[in-house]
Amino acid sequence: CLSPCSEKIYWREGESLWSFWREDIACGLHCHQFVVMAAACPGLRVVRGPDWRWAAQDGGEGGVGTVVEVGGKADSSSPEATAVIQWDLANKTNYRCGYEDAYDIRVLDTASAGAQHFGVTCDACKDTNIFGIRWKCRECDDFDLCNWCYHDGAHDLEHRFYVIPTADTGRVEVDARNGAMMIMSKGMFAGAKICRGPDWQWGDQDGGSGITGEVEELRNWETESVRSVAQIKWPNGQRNVYRVGHAGKVDITCLQAAEGGRYYRDHLPLLVIPDAAGDGNRVNSGGLVQVIGLELDVWKVMQDGHGGWVDDMVKVMGQVGEVVKVEENGDVQVWYAKDMFKFRFHPAVVSPVTKYEPGDRVRLLDDREAVKAMLINHGEWTDGMAAFLGRMGIVTNRLGNNDCRAKFGPHTWLFHPGCLELISKGSQSTQSRPAATVEEATADKPATTTAATTPGKTSGATVAAKEPLQHKHSENEDHAAAVVAAATAAAV
Repeated sequence: CLSPCSEKIYWREGESLWSFWREDIACGLHCHQFVVMAAACPGLRVVRGPDWRWAAQDGGEGGVGTVVEVGGKADSSSPEATAVIQWDLANKTNYRCGYEDAYDIRVLDTASAGAQHFGVTCDACKDTNIFGIRWKCRECDDFDLCNWCYHDGAHDLEHRFYVIPTADTGRVEVDARNGAMMIMSKGMFAGAKICRGPDWQWGDQDGGSGITGEVEELRNWETESVRSVAQIKWPNGQRNVYRVGHAGKVDITCLQAAEGGRYYRDHLPLLVIPDAAGDGNRVNSGGLVQVIGLELDVWKVMQDGHGGWVDDMVKVMGQVGEVVKVEENGDVQVWYAKDMFKFRFHPAVVSPVTKYEPGDRVRLLDDREAVKAMLINHGEWTDGMAAFLGRMGIVTNRLGNNDCRAKFGPHTWLFHPGCLELISKGSQSTQSRPAATVEEATADKPATTTAATTPGKTSGATVAAKEPLQHKHSENEDHAAAVVAAATAAAV
């Protein structure tokens, strides 16, 4: 990357994978940096991220905290795209995890939330079924490291690695570790002085309120999570374990932090809140899905225990299929009418296809053969469509099977939704308005500009949404300026 203000392509991990781009308007260069994101869930152990603007609320760089609440949920008082972090050194505040396109938090460890890679052994420490973030060497055949061995410098520092936050996700390549920025983690590690904390419910095991104990080691909570509880020795001689991430709870507070080892700061995943699952984003029976772009070997591993691998599966990569059943464990059975295939997929392998509504502005794909194939039994191809490949149109109505009619110039045709790309959401009032040419569509001016694209300005609606987030931060600590963002259909 030649410039600090570069275009970034982000990859999200969670219920589905997406890619989108951010571009700094002040930079004319187009350099790319792939960044992995981990979906927020209670229990993750975290540190400050690239857009941090909150002074020493975390106890200073390297301070470790725990995700205790995910914003936007029914039982949450925090806004969408934020997460509440309980820092080891007492502060509890919410932070941006995609809010205003800013990312305040990185994920240090997923083991405390139960992430495990069954059948994968760390080739340095020989631990089996790696817990937490997995690091796979790009240069060597079948060589993996656990999170702590990776950050401890095991293996060749000149080799690039893939980072894999959880077992059911794809991977993203990161730079070699040689010369990369390292930060010392600090918090409730062995030797730290602690006292009872926010989720304490253990009576006077500590000898009474205000008594100081010492962390002896981090331990596992049976087989459910790893490095998620701390064994504490109290002055009265009692030894017990207390939650430091298990189930999103934190029983103790750090009075004097201890060092927990160094980490490669820029290699850690960013914490992100997955989009709220509306009807168009859930995988339901009768819905439409596409297989996302995954490395073949990762896809095969994900299928283990989820229907298994079938060689013909590669033939449906990128095709749109119909969901015929969602299993109790989340596995998705998909029917592909064109090739007469029915496959069972791991749920993270497929991504829902957009359900279009009247007024939506769309683009017809420019791949003639792909469009023709998808239109079999879905409106059928006509030669007049060729002139409108790659052109803009307007959806006029949607059928019960999610096929939709769209108007291109003077023509209205029936389309399989996979033939179209969403340009912008519309309204019923625009459905009769044609978009005959690309030139006409791109010449349209938006009626309003969202405040998020104008640094320093916010609309009334945005202010209302921001208040719950801002009131917990200092007035002197401004949010990072928002940037222009656009979604794309490609997955890394």
